[in-house]
Amino acid sequence: MKRENGSAESGSLLARDAAKLWAGAIVEQLFGLVRGVIIPRYLGPGLYGVLGALGLITKYGAYLQLGITTAVGREVPYSLKRDDAASAGALARAGYSFNLLTSVVPALFVAGYALATWGRYETVTSWGIVAFSFLLITSRFEVYFTTLFRAQRRFSSSLAFTAFKSAMLFILPVSLLFAYGLYGVFIGLAAGGATVMLVGSAWTRAWAGPWPDWAVIKKLLPIGLPLAGIGVLGFGLQSVDRLMVIHFFGARDVGYYMLAVTAVTFVYFLPMNIGQAMAPRIYGLSREGDRTAFEEYLVKPSLLVTYLVAALGGAVVITAVPFVRYVLPAYETSVPVLAALLVGITCLGGVQGAAHILIALGRFRSIAAAQATSLAFAALAAYAAIRSGWGLVGVGAASSAGLVLYACLMQFLAWRLMSLPARTFVQAFGYLLLPPAAVAAGLSFAFFGGQYILTAVRPGLDRPTIDVVNLIFRLILYAPVVWAFGLYVERETNFVKRLRRLLKERISPTGK
Repeated sequence: MKRENGSAESGSLLARDAAKLWAGAIVEQLFGLVRGVIIPRYLGPGLYGVLGALGLITKYGAYLQLGITTAVGREVPYSLKRDDAASAGALARAGYSFNLLTSVVPALFVAGYALATWGRYETVTSWGIVAFSFLLITSRFEVYFTTLFRAQRRFSSSLAFTAFKSAMLFILPVSLLFAYGLYGVFIGLAAGGATVMLVGSAWTRAWAGPWPDWAVIKKLLPIGLPLAGIGVLGFGLQSVDRLMVIHFFGARDVGYYMLAVTAVTFVYFLPMNIGQAMAPRIYGLSREGDRTAFEEYLVKPSLLVTYLVAALGGAVVITAVPFVRYVLPAYETSVPVLAALLVGITCLGGVQGAAHILIALGRFRSIAAAQATSLAFAALAAYAAIRSGWGLVGVGAASSAGLVLYACLMQFLAWRLMSLPARTFVQAFGYLLLPPAAVAAGLSFAFFGGQYILTAVRPGLDRPTIDVVNLIFRLILYAPVVWAFGLYVERETNFVKRLRRLLKERISPTGK
């Protein structure tokens, strides 16, 4: 009985922390969503494609910190769990200094490259390279501060910092966009990033000199280097489709694809915060002897997260059709790409628990093998899709196939490592794959059923009215399927029940 009460309490605390991360994610994604509508609409697909391609500089540059940020996020909870605050503080300061050193140096090289090749590219692209050389530094610390807050389980601070960061990175780029176009976006991102970096440094009190404590770094590198390796492979798996689109297609097609990626990112980052709330708990568990405590974070969270991502993603696909048609009419090509990407990103969200368990137990080679296999498969599939003339949708479907393969491999590796009973094998994979399958069935029913109903009432309606009626019919047909499967998810996880209990406790000390 004691174990049951402890599990319920742990679930309630997880729900509380996940709710705070959700709140932060909602704020961040709402700002990002509005910015993601205003900027592409104002710039057009061509310039928006340039902005999206430049963004890969900071994405890949983030891994030049050699995995130290992730290592700090892994080791700080372990130190705090053992009441070693001094060690946790030393880790935080060493991570800050190492990030400073390993972001400033490559930033200088990127800026130097921009100056050395001035005139080779369009002027706006050259200035963009200069701007993103500075963003190599600031974006690194945006991630570091968030990681540190969550590692310390300061989820309220993480929420406040996320809200401040999102506001700065919305207000400045958007306000300058209308005056200076893409140049204004560059200036706004740089100014916002500098502000966030200064405030975050003061907030975390982790700042230190430019030279890190090498004794601490030497302890972190055996953890960080493998994490950096799997970080690069993981991002390569998620971005190989974008690289191939940049290489094989024009700037406008890059813009179409980047908008679909932005929408998928919005879908993914809301439910994934459950995984972010799980991470410090998983990393704080004992890594020797009995591993049954890890089981709580492996199977059922997969069901909850994949359901949330799939259900939200399906609603986004339905509403994206009229939204893009009337708000971003130049990007209608992006909608089928969004649908193609959705299945893969859903399964990716569902294996967060498995990934954190494998990281906590040091199974870096297993993760790397799964990533490398999936990356090779996704790249070959995307190339075959391009050669076969399947266009952007084919590339998106290939990316999804690679992510589904990766999710299955990771779930299998974690299941085998935990030595769970054979009966959980089907459960583990069913929880991972059933939600996207159910939502796909709901979407098919909604689109075909809605079209069938609309055919009967279409005569005499103008195009806007047809689109509104079609949207309503599709949502009405989609909702029961998602709701029915949601009842099954709640029966298995009791997540809503725990969340309600937590809210009652927060409102009234007696829980009434």
